Amino acid sequence: MATRPLTDFMPQVMPHCSTAPRPLVEQYLRLAAIEWCERTRCWRQIVEAPIGANNEAIVCPDYATVHEIETAFFNKTVDLTPTQFSAFDTEDFNTDNNVGTPAYITQMNDNSVSIIPFQEGTLSLTLFLKPRSGTEYGTNPLDPLQDKMNVVPEHIFVQSAENIAEGALARLLALPAEDAPWSNPKMAMYFAGRFEAACDRKFATHIKGQQRARRRTKTHQF
Repeated sequence: MATRPLTDFMPQVMPHCSTAPRPLVEQYLRLAAIEWCERTRCWRQIVEAPIGANNEAIVCPDYATVHEIETAFFNKTVDLTPTQFSAFDTEDFNTDNNVGTPAYITQMNDNSVSIIPFQEGTLSLTLFLKPRSGTEYGTNPLDPLQDKMNVVPEHIFVQSAENIAEGALARLLALPAEDAPWSNPKMAMYFAGRFEAACDRKFATHIKGQQRARRRTKTHQF
């Protein structure tokens, strides 16, 4: 999947807070991107992944995490019910004792899923993803200050760069003036209003798709 670094959003942010440090701007861009993905469900991914003896299938890139599971099937025929990890006991994940036809799917780690009961096979999933927390510097020799986690898919940048920039500005401009010389509460409220309106407007669009298909499935949030 092609991605874009969050630094590509900065030209739409910096004119309004030119003295804000880059790491802080990227932090608030990521927070805005996370909220945008949560509220609009714009980052959808279809995955087929094997699940083996460790009962953990990697289903998204390391810079993302699962927000919702829209559909989940085991070996393309068994419909799995997404369930909170906290609903199970530790013993439920013991693959030596708890073996059978899978009925539930849950998430133990940011970019993977597990099934209960356990059985080796293939998972077919439709997921809604979002950027994940954490930092990892030094992976780009041309830009050592680039955080590997500060990326979003290309299509989100192309379609929603202005909206995410407005979400970041709503946070940046609302910071206390004693800590942020660029603080501007009035403009923060303005950008917050625009971001809210865009989230509400885009939710139905991203669920139905540009082809305006009727929504048919329920989603399950983690």
